[in-house]
Amino acid sequence: MALLYQGFKEGINVGGCSELFNKNALAEYLEKKSITNYQIFDTNTRYPKTLQKLVSNKEMSIFCRQMSFVFLSDITVMEGLLLISEQCDSLQLKLSLNEIYNHMENGMTFSDAISMYTNIFNNYFINMIRIGESSGTLDSVFLKLSDFFEKENNLNKKVKSALTYPAILSIMMAAVIVLLIVKVLPMFGNILKSFGQDMPIITSWILSVSVFLSNFGLVIIASIIGLAVILVFCANTEKGKYFFDKLKVKNKIFRDLYSKVTVARFAHSLGILLKSGINIVTALKEVNSLVENKYLRIKLDKALESVEGGADLAESLKKVGIFQPLFIKMVVIGSATGRLDEMLEKTAMLFDEEVSDSLQKMTALIEPLLIIFLSVVVGIILISVMLPMINIMTNIG
Repeated sequence: MALLYQGFKEGINVGGCSELFNKNALAEYLEKKSITNYQIFDTNTRYPKTLQKLVSNKEMSIFCRQMSFVFLSDITVMEGLLLISEQCDSLQLKLSLNEIYNHMENGMTFSDAISMYTNIFNNYFINMIRIGESSGTLDSVFLKLSDFFEKENNLNKKVKSALTYPAILSIMMAAVIVLLIVKVLPMFGNILKSFGQDMPIITSWILSVSVFLSNFGLVIIASIIGLAVILVFCANTEKGKYFFDKLKVKNKIFRDLYSKVTVARFAHSLGILLKSGINIVTALKEVNSLVENKYLRIKLDKALESVEGGADLAESLKKVGIFQPLFIKMVVIGSATGRLDEMLEKTAMLFDEEVSDSLQKMTALIEPLLIIFLSVVVGIILISVMLPMINIMTNIG
């Protein structure tokens, strides 16, 4: 559970969801932030915890498409919210829509009611709704948002599906190797020792590894789990998040793929905003707020400052160091022709295909490498067993 708030800051209506569960603590926080005339509301929705997404991109895409139909039909927004909430599979979305309906019943506007649910709707979504509400184009805005979340969902699915098989294969491979070393080899080791023969170095070494894993296996597993917990904890700190986010951008192995994914998302998001009539500075602010990578967001904020200061957009983005040369060229062409929004959409489609191709190539490369590695390890284990047996049979002969 969490708390919602609605108020004014410098004459602008602001709202949000807070992780503070105490109303007095939240009131103190809002006053420090110079938010006046605020109201605090209880909510049945949960505040998102680390690594937890309350509503999936697929569910958001379906919701936005349904809302676009509401604005094209003869029913009111409030009637539409009730109808959609009845069909929602996501409990959090259902609860939030019912509460938004109640807020609107008490006189709140649609955008103001939605703006409190920052635990479910991001700033990009909320600001797009404000634009649509002020311009009377909420039907087209919701269609664009549906397209946005659908592309995000497809992109995530591509990445997950490409990594799933190699991950499963790696786990199975590790399980087979551990089973051979811990269970099978000790039995052969006892048989070989009973013959009193000197064992080859490779056999002695592997049997030593087998004994070590048998004696200290639980300690090793506990150490790995402990290390994973420490890494997760460190990754959730400010410095840790910055370090790991920088690693995603800088590492040479996945840098190219990460760059293409980032460009595809950035281009699509920025293109939608520019098509909605937002100026480039405001659009960049909104897109930057969507970037989860802390290191990259700092770089993009610097690029935004340059653009605000009158610098060229393409040159400012080039300095970020993550954008592909092709993307920069497309931005230059779009800016020169006054069709930047169209060029960004085309660029997003192009890099979506690039991501698909890169993932297929990566999967095609990883699978045979894992199989070769497994074959080599199993082959070494078999050789370590067969060599002393061949020696024994030779001596007997």
